Amino acid sequence: VDVAGGTCVAGSFGTGACEVCPAGMKCVGGSSKVTCPALTTSPPGASECSCIAGFYGVEGGCAECHPGQYCIGNGIEQACPADTLSTPAATVISDCKCPPGKFGKGGYDCNPCTPGSFCPGGGVKSECQEHATSSASSFSL
Repeated sequence: VDVAGGTCVAGSFGTGACEVCPAGMKCVGGSSKVTCPALTTSPPGASECSCIAGFYGVEGGCAECHPGQYCIGNGIEQACPADTLSTPAATVISDCKCPPGKFGKGGYDCNPCTPGSFCPGGGVKSECQEHATSSASSFSL
Protein backbone atom coordinates (compact mmCIF):
# COMPACT_ATOMS: atom_id res chain seq x y z
CA VAL A 1 0.00 0.00 0.00
CA ASP A 2 1.32 3.43 -0.95
CA VAL A 3 2.74 5.92 1.48
CA ALA A 4 2.94 9.57 0.45
CA GLY A 5 5.32 11.66 2.52
CA GLY A 6 5.17 9.20 5.43
CA THR A 7 1.35 9.16 5.49
CA CYS A 8 -0.95 6.43 4.14
CA VAL A 9 -2.78 7.45 0.95
CA ALA A 10 -6.55 7.38 0.41
CA GLY A 11 -7.92 3.84 0.50
CA SER A 12 -5.44 2.78 3.16
CA PHE A 13 -4.74 3.39 6.85
CA GLY A 14 -2.11 2.71 9.49
CA THR A 15 0.83 3.99 11.44
CA GLY A 16 4.22 2.89 10.25
CA ALA A 17 2.87 0.28 7.83
CA CYS A 18 -0.20 1.01 5.73
CA GLU A 19 -2.99 -1.54 5.25
CA VAL A 20 -5.75 -1.69 2.63
CA CYS A 21 -8.99 -0.24 3.95
CA PRO A 22 -11.44 -3.10 4.70
CA ALA A 23 -14.82 -3.47 2.98
CA GLY A 24 -17.59 -1.51 4.69
CA MET A 25 -15.20 1.22 5.77
CA LYS A 26 -13.67 4.35 4.24
CA CYS A 27 -10.10 5.51 4.60
CA VAL A 28 -9.18 9.00 3.47
CA GLY A 29 -5.50 8.45 4.17
CA GLY A 30 -3.58 8.73 7.38
CA SER A 31 -3.89 6.44 10.36
CA SER A 32 -7.65 6.00 10.75
CA LYS A 33 -10.53 4.14 9.15
CA VAL A 34 -14.23 4.98 9.52
CA THR A 35 -17.19 2.59 9.37
CA CYS A 36 -19.57 3.45 6.51
CA PRO A 37 -22.82 5.08 7.72
CA ALA A 38 -26.18 3.29 7.68
CA LEU A 39 -27.44 2.31 4.19
CA THR A 40 -23.95 2.63 2.68
CA THR A 41 -21.06 0.28 1.97
CA SER A 42 -17.67 0.21 0.28
CA PRO A 43 -15.34 -2.30 -1.35
CA PRO A 44 -11.84 -2.95 0.05
CA GLY A 45 -9.45 -0.05 -0.56
CA ALA A 46 -12.17 2.61 -0.70
CA SER A 47 -11.88 6.22 0.34
CA GLU A 48 -15.67 6.79 0.09
CA CYS A 49 -18.86 4.93 0.96
CA SER A 50 -21.78 4.65 -1.48
CA CYS A 51 -25.46 3.82 -1.06
CA ILE A 52 -26.43 0.16 -0.96
CA ALA A 53 -28.62 -1.33 -3.71
CA GLY A 54 -32.22 -0.09 -3.50
CA PHE A 55 -31.12 3.37 -2.31
CA TYR A 56 -29.72 6.49 -3.98
CA GLY A 57 -27.65 9.41 -2.72
CA VAL A 58 -29.22 12.52 -1.25
CA GLU A 59 -27.55 15.29 0.67
CA GLY A 60 -26.61 13.86 4.03
CA GLY A 61 -27.15 10.19 3.19
CA CYS A 62 -29.24 7.77 1.18
CA ALA A 63 -32.97 7.53 0.38
CA GLU A 64 -35.10 4.61 -0.78
CA CYS A 65 -35.31 4.27 -4.55
CA HIS A 66 -38.66 5.62 -5.86
CA PRO A 67 -41.33 3.49 -7.57
CA GLY A 68 -40.66 3.37 -11.32
CA GLN A 69 -36.90 3.53 -10.67
CA TYR A 70 -34.21 1.04 -9.67
CA CYS A 71 -30.94 1.61 -7.81
CA ILE A 72 -28.09 -0.84 -8.34
CA GLY A 73 -25.95 0.50 -5.53
CA ASN A 74 -23.97 3.23 -7.26
CA GLY A 75 -25.92 6.02 -5.53
CA ILE A 76 -27.97 6.90 -8.62
CA GLU A 77 -31.64 6.27 -9.45
CA GLN A 78 -32.22 4.83 -12.91
CA ALA A 79 -35.60 4.94 -14.66
CA CYS A 80 -37.39 1.69 -15.49
CA PRO A 81 -37.98 1.15 -19.22
CA ALA A 82 -41.12 2.69 -20.73
CA ASP A 83 -44.38 0.88 -19.89
CA THR A 84 -42.92 -0.82 -16.78
CA LEU A 85 -43.28 -0.27 -13.03
CA SER A 86 -41.21 -1.11 -9.97
CA THR A 87 -41.81 -1.14 -6.24
CA PRO A 88 -39.85 1.12 -3.87
CA ALA A 89 -36.24 0.02 -3.25
CA ALA A 90 -35.95 -1.90 -6.55
CA THR A 91 -32.35 -2.98 -7.10
CA VAL A 92 -32.08 -4.26 -10.70
CA ILE A 93 -33.76 -3.61 -14.04
CA SER A 94 -35.54 -6.97 -13.81
CA ASP A 95 -37.48 -5.50 -10.84
CA CYS A 96 -39.25 -3.33 -13.44
CA LYS A 97 -42.40 -5.24 -14.42
CA CYS A 98 -45.28 -4.85 -16.85
CA PRO A 99 -48.27 -2.99 -15.33
CA PRO A 100 -51.77 -4.46 -15.12
CA GLY A 101 -53.30 -4.84 -18.60
CA LYS A 102 -49.93 -5.73 -20.18
CA PHE A 103 -47.75 -8.84 -20.32
CA GLY A 104 -44.26 -9.77 -21.42
CA LYS A 105 -40.74 -10.14 -20.17
CA GLY A 106 -40.65 -7.64 -17.30
CA GLY A 107 -38.31 -4.75 -17.79
CA TYR A 108 -38.10 -4.86 -21.53
CA ASP A 109 -41.02 -6.03 -23.62
CA CYS A 110 -44.58 -5.28 -22.42
CA ASN A 111 -47.49 -5.83 -24.78
CA PRO A 112 -51.22 -5.13 -24.37
CA CYS A 113 -53.15 -8.10 -23.02
CA THR A 114 -54.97 -9.91 -25.84
CA PRO A 115 -58.74 -10.50 -26.02
CA GLY A 116 -59.73 -13.70 -24.21
CA SER A 117 -57.07 -13.27 -21.53
CA PHE A 118 -56.31 -11.07 -18.53
CA CYS A 119 -53.02 -9.63 -17.33
CA PRO A 120 -52.91 -8.75 -13.61
CA GLY A 121 -49.45 -7.18 -13.88
CA GLY A 122 -45.88 -8.34 -13.41
CA GLY A 123 -45.69 -9.64 -16.98
CA VAL A 124 -48.20 -12.46 -16.35
CA LYS A 125 -50.87 -13.37 -18.91
CA SER A 126 -53.68 -15.80 -18.05
CA GLU A 127 -56.35 -17.16 -20.36
CA CYS A 128 -59.99 -16.56 -19.46
CA GLN A 129 -61.95 -19.48 -18.05
CA GLU A 130 -64.09 -21.58 -20.35
CA HIS A 131 -67.19 -19.69 -21.58
CA ALA A 132 -65.66 -16.32 -20.52
CA THR A 133 -64.07 -13.59 -22.57
CA SER A 134 -62.33 -10.27 -22.13
CA SER A 135 -61.40 -7.21 -24.13
CA ALA A 136 -57.86 -6.14 -24.99
CA SER A 137 -55.74 -4.86 -22.07
CA SER A 138 -57.92 -6.56 -19.42
CA PHE A 139 -56.29 -6.94 -16.01
CA SER A 140 -58.79 -8.75 -13.76
CA LEU A 141 -61.28 -11.60 -13.80
